[in-house]
Amino acid sequence: MISGPCAGADRGAGFGLGRAPGWDIHDDPWHIKGFSLAFTLLGAGVFTLTRMRDERVPHEALIGIAYAVALGTTMLASAHLAHGAEEVSELLAGSILFVNWETILVTAVVFAAIGVFHWVFRRQFFLISLHHNQAESQGVSLQLWDFLFYASLGFAVTSAVSIAGVLLVFSYLVIPAVVAMLFADSIRVRLAIGWVVGTLVSAIGCSVSYFGDLPSGPTIVACFGGALVLAGVAHYVWRVRSANRGRGLAHVGGGALACAALVGGSFLLKKEASFDLAHVLETGSKAERTIALGEVGEEP
Repeated sequence: MISGPCAGADRGAGFGLGRAPGWDIHDDPWHIKGFSLAFTLLGAGVFTLTRMRDERVPHEALIGIAYAVALGTTMLASAHLAHGAEEVSELLAGSILFVNWETILVTAVVFAAIGVFHWVFRRQFFLISLHHNQAESQGVSLQLWDFLFYASLGFAVTSAVSIAGVLLVFSYLVIPAVVAMLFADSIRVRLAIGWVVGTLVSAIGCSVSYFGDLPSGPTIVACFGGALVLAGVAHYVWRVRSANRGRGLAHVGGGALACAALVGGSFLLKKEASFDLAHVLETGSKAERTIALGEVGEEP
């Protein structure tokens, strides 16, 4: 699943290079999606060809490198656009609360087609994922099925990133699956746990975002992080033997107190607020300069 965020970053590189010739995500969405999908398939081919039997460098490291390079390329391609920084921020955080019905329907059709594809060829995907040597001995083409897996994942990520952003898509891909792996061994049970966790955390994150007037994507990502921490603590306590459960709870309580002390202590270092217009205009970000000029303009 680590290939998911990299597919999102490849999509971002395609987005940036698609915007460079003048295409607009709102007026020309299919042109941007075409650029994004092309880079995603390119990444799928690279990941397939670089997977070796005896890897000197772990494949996950190559995927991480590709993610960093693709994201950096996205920033470079957007550097000279009028709203480049805002568009990169939207690419990372998404705009999940502002999606039209056409996008929802198209995404649902794409996801349904990918789901059917994975269901039909589930035996091959499970074989190359869980029993690599057995698949090779049976003559299954590892590179072909690797490419089909990466490409189908790329289609899903390309559709989802434009809605939810890279960070949230990565969270949906990884965190529910990790939580499920902590508590179950069966694939079916893991799927059920993952779906329940994803649905509940999404509902909680959207509620917190709405009532707290916070950006939806990062809020849901933070909620996923909190859910993973709680699941890890519950798994740790559950695994501890009954005779040592009190000690385990004491360890958890000590860790919680240490975190609370760290967070609370950081507020003691808060700097007193001061407003220096010249300093803000010289060193502040574009958004900070705009807010500062607005506040000055409102003063009588």
